[in-house]
Amino acid sequence: MHVHASMSEGVGSWRAANVHAKQIGLDVLWWSDHDWRMAYHTYNRAFGFEGPDLTTAVPTYYEPGTDLRAAAGNEPVTITLAPHKFNGHVKDAIARTTTQRATEGTRSLEVVAAAAGPGWQPYLYEIDSTRRRMKRSLASKVTLSFAAFTDAGDEVMAAVRVDLSQQPPDMKAGALYYVLTQVADADLKTLEDAHTKVIRLPFEPGSWNRVNVDVTRDAERLQLGGIDNAIVAVSFGVVTRGPLARAFFDDYRIHHELQGERLREEARAMAARYQKEYGVINYVGQELSFQAHMNPIGERVPMIDYIKHPAGLTARETSDFVHANGGILSLNHIFGTNRPAPELNPKDPDSVRRFEDARIRELTENRVYGADILEVGYPTRVLPMTSFLRVWDALSAAGIDVVGNGTSDTHGSIIGWYDGNNFVSWVWTRSASMADIVDGFRRGDVYFGDPVQFKGTLTLTTDDGHRMGSVVLTRKPEHRVNVGIEGLPAGARVRMVTNGQAGAEDTPGRPVFEKQLRVDTSTPAFVRVEAYTAEGRPLVFSNPIYFRPEPSGTVSAYKRVLCP
Repeated sequence: MHVHASMSEGVGSWRAANVHAKQIGLDVLWWSDHDWRMAYHTYNRAFGFEGPDLTTAVPTYYEPGTDLRAAAGNEPVTITLAPHKFNGHVKDAIARTTTQRATEGTRSLEVVAAAAGPGWQPYLYEIDSTRRRMKRSLASKVTLSFAAFTDAGDEVMAAVRVDLSQQPPDMKAGALYYVLTQVADADLKTLEDAHTKVIRLPFEPGSWNRVNVDVTRDAERLQLGGIDNAIVAVSFGVVTRGPLARAFFDDYRIHHELQGERLREEARAMAARYQKEYGVINYVGQELSFQAHMNPIGERVPMIDYIKHPAGLTARETSDFVHANGGILSLNHIFGTNRPAPELNPKDPDSVRRFEDARIRELTENRVYGADILEVGYPTRVLPMTSFLRVWDALSAAGIDVVGNGTSDTHGSIIGWYDGNNFVSWVWTRSASMADIVDGFRRGDVYFGDPVQFKGTLTLTTDDGHRMGSVVLTRKPEHRVNVGIEGLPAGARVRMVTNGQAGAEDTPGRPVFEKQLRVDTSTPAFVRVEAYTAEGRPLVFSNPIYFRPEPSGTVSAYKRVLCP
């Protein structure tokens, strides 16, 4: 339920995700590409290489009609030119902005290199900007334009490389080379393979040439995945098989036709095609993430209007927005995305404890900002899953019955499917329709885990028939909770967790585990179950059943159960 592809900032493709989902045995992919990225909010549209260095701060771009008073405080965007990771063996290399010549402004990008090894040697500089604001989905119908100046002969070429998304069956990324050269066609073909294609551009040597390339059309006609691609990166430079090659580039512009809701409509059409092709249900959602990082789950949640709200919405505002539009909401990756916060040292237990405590206080005081769901199921995301579970249990103890789910937040076609952060959620529901899945999450009748290691089912019920996710309002001093897990792998370890305290581990020794637990419900209590592989990797986790002797706070009508 948290998966990205060619409309976000990673290297993944929709086809690849469907291939993996089919192989793993998933029923549904609920896409959550970033809303502000589909809207191209604050995205760079052009760059003239005007900075004296290869790192340049430029004004943030806003759509015409934006209330710039509401965007106050935004930092300038930084555009950086850096060596491409697949650069070859070269010598006498230069990469700089220069005042030697330009078509607009006073500077251009100069790239120079000679080959220092046999065969064709590329020397390219990749352009990128803060938060990857130069990327585009090819579904938005992308063309690029730039000016190029070169004397390229029959041993060298000026080149612009466009890196694309990872595609099945081998999950390799595609690439387009747009070249200005007098090299023979047969020699250009030696640069090509199944994933890399070369496109010769007409040019006048020794003059500035204005070039326009239709990247979407080229990815389609050259069978590199078509619109199920992103412009992952664009790089400027030279390719040589001996002599010194020199090229200048200027006035780079990015054009697209579709954005926002129009692009999301294209995504829905793609989803329908891939659902028919692969047999996996594809639903199109979004991640509301310019400021807060939260996934709405619902049938009619629109995109945020970034012309009206150029600074985005806070977590509380996002929650109110989603609920006003009939959806429910997940609070994502509570410890951060990839890097630890400055105040956190993941290797220091005291630092980890302080950081967890701070998150517990924040989420408790703000009641999870009104979110209905909390991403708990990451084997490790900045911190290990034990930290996620501790925060979740603390919220439960504070009377906040937020549903836990498992996600991968994968942005690629390789990582996040078979190991690592590859968790999914299973929902007890009548069907796989959007409405029924949303209903299952509202009730909290959800468990989550590793879909590769675990192929079974999990139930958590009471003798009274109450199910996981339920908030049972009861005057009974005791309840009996029953757990049933089918499909456990060999050596799996299972334990019950009551009020945040883990009980003794059971090692069933067989695929089926059944147990009954007596729970003191004279005071507020909650019970959940968790299982680990023989090696200790997180395997499968239930949502809790909550018991409260009397109503306290607001309980969702979907979860509230009266038990005399």
